[in-house]
Amino acid sequence: MSFTATKVVHALSCVRVVFLLGHFLGLVVTSAAGLAMLLVVSVYPVLIGLGVSGVASAAVISSVLIHSYAPSSAIAVFAAKTAGIDPMEYLIGYQLLADLPGAIAAMIAHVLIQCSLDAKGLDVVQIVAGAAEKKNEPILPGFYALLPLVPLILLFIFNKLVYKSIVLDVATAMSMGWVFALLVDWCYRRDTAKVFADGAAMFKGMGEMLTSVVGLIFVAALFAKGLQNTGFVDLLVNTAKGAGLGLEGTGLIMSGVIGLVTILTGSGVASFTSLAPLAPSIADSFGSSPVELTLMMQIASECLLPVSPVAGVVIIVAGFAKVSPLAVVKRNLIPCLVAVAISTSIAMIMMG
Repeated sequence: MSFTATKVVHALSCVRVVFLLGHFLGLVVTSAAGLAMLLVVSVYPVLIGLGVSGVASAAVISSVLIHSYAPSSAIAVFAAKTAGIDPMEYLIGYQLLADLPGAIAAMIAHVLIQCSLDAKGLDVVQIVAGAAEKKNEPILPGFYALLPLVPLILLFIFNKLVYKSIVLDVATAMSMGWVFALLVDWCYRRDTAKVFADGAAMFKGMGEMLTSVVGLIFVAALFAKGLQNTGFVDLLVNTAKGAGLGLEGTGLIMSGVIGLVTILTGSGVASFTSLAPLAPSIADSFGSSPVELTLMMQIASECLLPVSPVAGVVIIVAGFAKVSPLAVVKRNLIPCLVAVAISTSIAMIMMG
């Protein structure tokens, strides 16, 4: 192996660290586009400095959130509610078992694919990483980065599976975490006006999220009800039964439809929330639980988002890296297909 190829291999070994770091940061930053914007200003210059190409860095960053987890993700919570189980039960009993192996496989595929293509010089654009403009903002202690984890810690402790005497819902845990962060910030800065001004950012973010997510859920429920009334569900179930597909085959069809819509529209949220409400009625027709079917549908909507050239997260990262969104999609294709294949296969095994 040449010196250049060796350098590429060594540089891309840090890709796995960035991928895992970004994936678990998704527990706190649940928006794929928001997480990507965070990583492009913090991790992207580091990857470029280590010799990773701009397109490889963009591909990894745009695909770190191929799975979102309950209870922090609104979509995962929506999936749990649709399936009729507690979000923590959905996370521990189903999501972790199916999603983590897929995420690890995607990480390995990323390292191999980006290493191979960078070594061949394909789609590589030399970019000089410019230093981000530094704003005159106060430097805060490092432990501030742990404050967003407080609601997650509370939810992991006070749930039906761990501490059954006290069960917290997501809203309560988020409120308690906000109050705790507010108190810590006030104890450190001793500036009541600034503390409450910064603390209001939580409610601003909630408002921005609710205006889009709640609207989508309402329209999705209306759309799903319309499909049920027109006999679409009965037609789908009868066709699947007639072809001998069973619930697993029907789940693959639904996942394929959601994946296709996600790629064409660039929105996994819209595709999932519009079709996920059909899962309970489809599962009931087969006399099965809707949890695994809902999980399969969620996997398709999230794993295939980074292979959509019109997805916001892909456009944002490609624009920052000054590369074509199609080049990023090409780099993401195999890792994302590996993730969706493994996670979906595990979900299908869980059906049995």
